[in-house]
Amino acid sequence: MSPQNLKLQDPESRNAPATEIATEFNTMPGFETQPQFAGTAEYSDTRLFAILDDFLQSNNNNTETSHDSAVRSILRLVPDGVPLLQEVSNVGQVILEIAEQIPYYHPAHVKLARVLEEPSISPKFMSGPGLNGLYQRSQRFDREREIRFEGNFSAFLAHVSSAHIGRHDPSDALMTMQNALETPLDGETLADRKLEIITAAQYILWDGQGLFKHALCPYPNDGRGDWKPGLLCIGEHGLTLERWRFWKKKFERITAGDSGVDEECREVSRKAVVLMDAIEE
Repeated sequence: MSPQNLKLQDPESRNAPATEIATEFNTMPGFETQPQFAGTAEYSDTRLFAILDDFLQSNNNNTETSHDSAVRSILRLVPDGVPLLQEVSNVGQVILEIAEQIPYYHPAHVKLARVLEEPSISPKFMSGPGLNGLYQRSQRFDREREIRFEGNFSAFLAHVSSAHIGRHDPSDALMTMQNALETPLDGETLADRKLEIITAAQYILWDGQGLFKHALCPYPNDGRGDWKPGLLCIGEHGLTLERWRFWKKKFERITAGDSGVDEECREVSRKAVVLMDAIEE
């Protein structure tokens, strides 16, 4: 089962190798080097997209692009020896563009996340050491991430988190759960809330064990401000067992039809409840 009709936005303008200097780029403390395009003849967004599309479609188009072959092809495209290359950031942009087109329930998200594992530990995709003496792994993928209330995107992020590509960080899940389950409707449409609920459930379905481990054994800085619960959830900041159980009760009520959402949303919530019960037993 492979995704169909994946597309790259504005492919003609992204076919030529990149040669400009990147003028805007979010930097992290200790990694302030301004990234530039290496301008090699090899890299272009369309070439990267073709590799990934062929890999994800390999069951449909009578080709067998193996995982290792796809990884080697990606690494060959990216130049060596320049920190914070913009080409590396573009890899993250293309991957996320593909992820948004894959249905949240589709196993192609697993393949797309797995293809990041080896590049994420390649020197081409790492920066450092920073001021703290540590290297940043896959930070260029992280920089392209935004909290989006969209099931396909969140399903992919959950798979990436479950694969521990970079440090396992529940921030995306916490902020998504807060909006979907811990916040009053307050003028939102039921359609918007349905999308938020489906989005939130993806973090349970694909990274539930990782989140539960955080509840059992939180990081020392888990009480930071952006992890505070929403108005409907009274408790401590961070990911706690109490908060985990609050989410489960909310999913149970949605499954029972208390929220007025449709069958798709109730079914996704039911699956989340089943998995949360199994994880906590």
